[in-house]
Amino acid sequence: MVRFRRSGAGVLLVALALSSSLSACGGPERTPEAFCEVMDLHRERFEDATGNALTLAERGDAAGLLGGTAQMVSALGDLQVMFDELAEVAPDDIRTDAERVRDTNREMLESAKEAVNDPVGALVGGLAGGLINSGSYTRLNDYAGEHCGSRPF
Repeated sequence: MVRFRRSGAGVLLVALALSSSLSACGGPERTPEAFCEVMDLHRERFEDATGNALTLAERGDAAGLLGGTAQMVSALGDLQVMFDELAEVAPDDIRTDAERVRDTNREMLESAKEAVNDPVGALVGGLAGGLINSGSYTRLNDYAGEHCGSRPF
């Protein structure tokens, strides 16, 4: 029977090789190109949805106003999907801001749902969250302008 002695160095090399191969398989690519690709895809969808919402609302009748409002709210939900995906692919130099924008927007959407029960509280909470994190929105917007050629806001 052949016996192998385990050495600390051998175990360490195997562990490093495994961790390197596993990390190469995990997670999305965090590059400016991936960031811009996500932003462009969702911006087009958002612009289409808001355009449709405005067209409905411009009809001026109750059905148009209701339909336009419903589509606009739906578009805001789609915008959250963009922020979720941007946070996943944002390069390290904008990652924290992308995560803050994602989280702040999610909180504002949640506040909007609560507006039925507490409209003043929802308004104040959403406004405060937006103001507190306005720097992240500005930096994300500037980053997109610099790297993607267009801005989301």
